[in-house]
Amino acid sequence: MAEAVKRLGTGTTATTTSYGIGGTTGAQTVYTATAVSVVFSTIAICNKGSTSATYRLSTSTTTAHALNEMIIDGGTVPAYDTVFITAGISMASGFNLLFSASSTNVNCTAYGVEVS
Repeated sequence: MAEAVKRLGTGTTATTTSYGIGGTTGAQTVYTATAVSVVFSTIAICNKGSTSATYRLSTSTTTAHALNEMIIDGGTVPAYDTVFITAGISMASGFNLLFSASSTNVNCTAYGVEVS
């Protein structure tokens, strides 16, 4: 099997109108697994804004957050700061890594290994 270590994807919250913690809408697809499997080594949540923001991260076969597939629901990233998540999250082909935040100043970047 071939392994490719790389930046897997990035996403920025386009709108916060339906972000509400615990809701299921407003998700942006950061990465869609097309390889046999993928392992995320590090996920960076960066806040470029002047106020703290909340965020959520999930995996799903759809493009909407599913409450039973949340990795983080209501995490906080301080103003002008970055939160690094090192969790070794794995996904099979066909799954999406989804991200949303309470501010359009927050973005998500995922790094890891694709195995094909």
